Amino acid sequence: VVTENFGPERMMFGSDWPVCLLGGSYKEVVGIIETLTGDWSVAEKEALWSTTAISAYRLGGLLS
Repeated sequence: VVTENFGPERMMFGSDWPVCLLGGSYKEVVGIIETLTGDWSVAEKEALWSTTAISAYRLGGLLS
């Protein structure tokens, strides 16, 4: 539903570690996200994992 309404370019991975360790390990959560996004393009996955956050937090100049 989120992907259909917003698209990967308006989504980013985030957490509230260590609190969310109560629900599962980091590896488990990342595995679930990777499964849910398995049919996404490389660009869509990059948006979720990094480029949306880089843009939203204006980090581009810091990472070049």
